[in-house]
Amino acid sequence: MKRKKVLSFIMMGLLAFSLASCGSDNKSGGDSSTSGTQESNTGSSGTPGSVVNADDLISNIRNRNFSEASNPGMYRFQKKSGFINSSCWFGDYKGNEDDYIGIRLLGSDGSIQRTVDMLMCGSDRVTFTFDQDASHGNNIGELANYLADRVQDAKNQHSSYNVRLKKVVNGYLQNYVAPDQDCYGNSYCETIKTTDSKIWDVYYDGGWKRIDLNQALIKQPVLR
Repeated sequence: MKRKKVLSFIMMGLLAFSLASCGSDNKSGGDSSTSGTQESNTGSSGTPGSVVNADDLISNIRNRNFSEASNPGMYRFQKKSGFINSSCWFGDYKGNEDDYIGIRLLGSDGSIQRTVDMLMCGSDRVTFTFDQDASHGNNIGELANYLADRVQDAKNQHSSYNVRLKKVVNGYLQNYVAPDQDCYGNSYCETIKTTDSKIWDVYYDGGWKRIDLNQALIKQPVLR
């Protein structure tokens, strides 16, 4: 019983941190906080290199080059934009974190768990789940390959009439310009084509998802 109370207290403390809304859809965003022990690195192999085009992004994802290490432990991150609250009403939990906050548990062997039970408001048990992305893989390696494959698919389908990739350029999301695309003298088009960016939006499974190489692999995609 004491062990359960201590675990619940720790988890409640982790959820007590506030997360800001992502703001405008055309601005870069994402939560940069990380929770978890620093025992061993199971998910990242170093700071991302130059990420100018889709092939660079695919390579960094597949090689697990993210600025934050994915160490064993529990991670929380904003999975969609909107107002987040953790209100209680006479001991009953009335918050909406499960709608807006993603939680993953990364094991020391690289395995991924997506469901966490927490006591909120003192005694109200709430299940926080992220099982909608179970197809992303059961371990950190499968997650990296799944995301890299989705970027590859998006790259293969991307065109000016079928936009599947965007990247943050000077703080704003811009439609991806492939290296072999002709900008016809448009200087800003050339800028988008040649600017390094570690924040990308990828369209797959019927919606836009954000890949942010500034954050840990275990959090990806950071926004849906």
